[in-house]
Amino acid sequence: MNAKEQLIREIEQASDAVVAEVLDFFLFVKQRHQTKTDLSEKKV
Repeated sequence: MNAKEQLIREIEQASDAVVAEVLDFFLFVKQRHQTKTDLSEKKV
């Protein structure tokens, strides 16, 4: 089982409150990653 499949399985078993918190964190990390990608592309 890869990480995505494991995450989906955990989400399916979690309460709505936990899912909401995980979603908020995921979106934060995704945005931070995109910002780093954008900055590195501008340096080229």
